[in-house]
Order: sequence, then C-alpha cells, then structure tokens
Amino acid sequence: MAARCLAKDDPAGHRAALEAALDLDPCDTLSLAALATAYARAGDDKTALRYLRELFTVYSSMPAYTFAIGLVTADGPLAKGLRETLPAFARADQCTQGAYAALADMERRMGRESAADHWERLLDAVSPETRFFGYAKNTEFPPSA
Repeated sequence: MAARCLAKDDPAGHRAALEAALDLDPCDTLSLAALATAYARAGDDKTALRYLRELFTVYSSMPAYTFAIGLVTADGPLAKGLRETLPAFARADQCTQGAYAALADMERRMGRESAADHWERLLDAVSPETRFFGYAKNTEFPPSA
C-alpha cells in the first residue's frame, strides 16, 4: 500500500500506510525510519524527531544515529532535537558512544566547528576500547531480520 501511495505521489497516504504498519509492529525499524524521513522531507521536524526517538529506543546504534543526522538539512528544530536526544542514548549505553560522533559530523556539515569539537571531546573521554567496541557492533542499518 505504501508503495502504491508513493507511485501516486500521495505523501499523506504513504505516511498513513507506514503508521498502520507500526500499529502491527511498533518495533518495525524500517517503518520508523521511513516515517522520520517522510516527515523531515515534509518539514515537520517535530514529528520526524518523535519517530527518530522511537527508532533509537528500538535500535540504538551508530548506523541509526548516522541515518538520523543525514536527515538534517539546516540548523533548525530537527538539529536542536537531535542535540538534546542523542547524548542521552550515548550516556545510557557506554558501548554505543556513536551518538557523539554522529553529532560531531552533523555540526561539522553545518560549519559549526566549535560545536563539533565539543562532541568530539565527549567522545575522546570514552576509553578507546569501549569506543572501538561501540563502532564495531551494529554496523548495518536498517538491521536485517
């Protein structure tokens, strides 16, 4: 159904079909990622961020963080929301410090070098062994079944 809505250029129908899929499986990472993308493209950063937070709860990993910062096109509400959201995931899982690296990449893409340096300092405070382990696991996004 979602593919049919895309073929008809029906973004609202596409989002509705994806939301129906989430009703069946709230942990469906593909639907969560697709909804975050759809809402970000529609300019609804608040809703995009809501789906990204749900995605991180289900699949907290460097590839998910990298995916999320890829949706940021300007220093607006989505970027601000990720700056507030991702550090909590980094602190919660000491083996997945990739949130700091993703934030540093986002800031650097937007030309905010001092902000990128801030996130890299937090990443550098993590032991090299833990940091390596965090990057080595969960390298695939979306995760395969």
